[in-house]
Parts: sequence; structure tokens; C-alpha cells
Amino acid sequence: MTKHKSNLKNNSILNKIFFYFRNTKISNAIVKSLRSIRSTQKKELPTGKLKIPKITLPKNTRGLLIPTFILLLVILIIYSFTVYFAISPKGYLTVGSDNYRKRVFDSSINIAYIGFESRLNSYKYVKYLNIVSVDSKNSLVKVYGISPNFKLELDGEEVTIESIWNNIQTDDSIPKIDSVITEIQKYLGLRLDRYVAFDTDNLKNYINDNKITDVARDTFSIDGRLFTQGDILAGDDLFNYLFDKTQDRDVITIRQINFQKSFLEGIKGPIKNIRNLISFKDFSNIFNTNLTREEYIGFLSNLDASEIVFSNSRFLSDKYGTHQGDPLDKSVDPDFNLMDENISAYYRDIDIMKEQAAIEVYNATDQPGLAGNRRRFFQNLGANVVKFGNYPLSDVQTTLLYVPSKNVDLYKNNIIMIQKILRGNVKITFEDYKYNYSGDLILVMGKDSVDI
Repeated sequence: MTKHKSNLKNNSILNKIFFYFRNTKISNAIVKSLRSIRSTQKKELPTGKLKIPKITLPKNTRGLLIPTFILLLVILIIYSFTVYFAISPKGYLTVGSDNYRKRVFDSSINIAYIGFESRLNSYKYVKYLNIVSVDSKNSLVKVYGISPNFKLELDGEEVTIESIWNNIQTDDSIPKIDSVITEIQKYLGLRLDRYVAFDTDNLKNYINDNKITDVARDTFSIDGRLFTQGDILAGDDLFNYLFDKTQDRDVITIRQINFQKSFLEGIKGPIKNIRNLISFKDFSNIFNTNLTREEYIGFLSNLDASEIVFSNSRFLSDKYGTHQGDPLDKSVDPDFNLMDENISAYYRDIDIMKEQAAIEVYNATDQPGLAGNRRRFFQNLGANVVKFGNYPLSDVQTTLLYVPSKNVDLYKNNIIMIQKILRGNVKITFEDYKYNYSGDLILVMGKDSVDI
């Protein structure tokens, strides 16, 4: 009698847990499964003269099955929450407090994967630059590669993307990596929302520690050993293949694009997602990012539901620029028309193009070249900018988007695109535009749209 009371007492907590989870889909499924097992156990299978004895569990044990399942489920839920709140992405050499600018993602987000080769005296050189564009609306993830040989203008001087880190000067209020991404964004005419940054030595360790492999896309030799197309590369061989200093820069960019796709494919799937979340601390020691916890989990879930695509012809190749006469100088002067054609062909949005909105863009600030630069952002996504230039006034504070038709539904996708690129710093107005115009949308950029 005493023993029976003890069993009841031990079951009380489990029964209470079962009480709170009763009539849920999970508990009903468990009960249904158990009933099916019991009904099967009661049947004797015909085996000729041999009869398998019926298996029954002790009564006191059978009563514990459902509460035990529920307890395990509760433990799993608690553990999942623990893992979730333990995720704390960290930025790359962040200075001062977190200072994330406002982002307007809508259904897409562009993430720059940028790898630095560190040298003496804190010098860093960009050796890996891919843009991973997540388009959840169309269930696509696009990978776009960029050669670091291109020159860009920085404070009136020309520097290559490769050496941009060493030429940017910032104060303590802005993380240097943010300034690097901003300059690359402005140069490409392509909105960059977040980054994943890493040192190449750390990537090498990650490849070795996690036994990462990839397929050789072309002939590659090192230390007298020859690898041909289709061979599996791993460890130091894979790393040297990705950062081969003897090879043409465009060839290396294609190798890195393919590796980026393989890498993303390798972290797809629910089981791998759980493993990635559990091991995120180790992961974040290699890959630093300004993705928030929610964005990181959203990125993984979108990755699972999307097709990952890339193109060996659609990337920012050295052929879209002009080489110097000196054969030792690998830098390239960009041809922005060719660059924009290539970027637009890969990133243009059909929904934006279908609306055929004629857009006018005007710079109402004292920052020169703003209208021309933003025009590239819009056109690279498929928008039609029919006119751009300076506004009669140069001290406008608030960015205004005039809609003369007073019907936002006509150009909904173009308006969303403008809002995203300007990080939401735009006010839609139906007031009459006081100057001559021919466009369907007139954008007057004030000081609040200078930094995007």
C-alpha cells in the first residue's frame, strides 16, 4: 500500500504537465500513436505453430509513457529557447556602441561577404568579396562576385577595393567596417544591408576544423601536385585554391563564387540549422556579422526555402574596366556603363520594370553627385530614371517623393524600391510639384537621405 502511494506521488508532477498540454495537436498525436502500438501488441501474429507471446507493460509503467513524452517535449522547448537567446552575433572590429542604421528590407536583403588578409601594422587587404542577395518573394538566393582590383574614389583619391580598409579614416563613433561597406555600396550602386566579415586565416582554420570540401572548377596545381576539374579539394588545398596568388583575379573570383554557393548549400536543412544554432558561438568566432539574432535565424529559414543560384558570367569582372599600361599594375579603372549593365541584368526586379514608372531624381543638398549616384541604385534594380540633376534649393531637410497621379497603387513596387534604398527616409506627398516635370514619380532628396 505504501509503495502504491509513492508511485502516485511521483506521477503527480508529470500528470500536471500532461494536464496543461492536453488536447493539443502534439499530445493527441502521441496518444494516437500509443493506442496504435497497444492495439498491435494485443494481436498475435500467425507464425505457424510458434506463437509470439503478447508483450504488455506493467500498469504502473504504462501510465508514465505520455507524461514522459510531454516532459521530454518541454525539455526540448526550454533547450531551444536557451539556444535561441544564446545567439549573439558580433560585429567585425566594432568600435564604440552598436550603431546600426535603420534598414528597410521588405522581401529582400543583400549581405556582403568580405574576407580580409591581415598583414603587419594592422594592414588588411580585401581578398574575397561576394554579395548574397536573399529574395524571399521569389524564393531565390543570388550570389554575385566582385573583383577587388577595381578603383574607386575615396576623399578625392583613387584606391582599389582591395586596399580600401587601409585608406578609410573614421572616428571612434563609426565602426570602420561600416564605412568600408558604405563605400563599396556607393561604388556598386547596389544596396548592402548587412555584412559577414572574416580574416582569411580564420577561414582556413574553419575549412580544416569542419572538413569543408569543394569541387575544383578548373586546373589547379600546388607543391607539384595537379588537381583537375571535378577533383575534390579540402583543407589547405581548398584554401590555396580559393586564394591562389599566381592565378588571374577573374578566375579566383569565379572560384570564390562557386565556393560561396557550396558553403550556403552546406548549411541548408532543418538538422543543419539546429546544429548551426547550437554551434553559433564557434561559428561567430570565425564569421563576424551585424545581422541581428532574428535576422540570422530568418536568413537560415529563407535559405532553406530558396534555390541558390549564381552565374560564371554575371559577376564584376576585370573586363568591365580599363587596365593601366604598366603590366605590374593589376588595378582597373571602371566603366560604369558596362558595370551597371552587368549588375542590372542580375538584380533587376520584373515587378518594378512592369510598372514602367518614369522617375525624376533631384539633389536638394550641398553634396555633389548625389542624384547621379542614387539614379544608379534605382536603375540597377530595373527602374526607369528619365531625368536627374540638382534641385533649385540646396538646403532641403526632408526627402519628398511626389506622386502627381495621387495613386500609389499604380507604382507600388517602384515606391517600395525607393523606400528600401533610402532606408525609409522618404515622405510620400500628393502636393503639386511646383516646377516643370514629366515623370510619374519625382524624388527630391533632402539631407536625411545622404547616408544610406
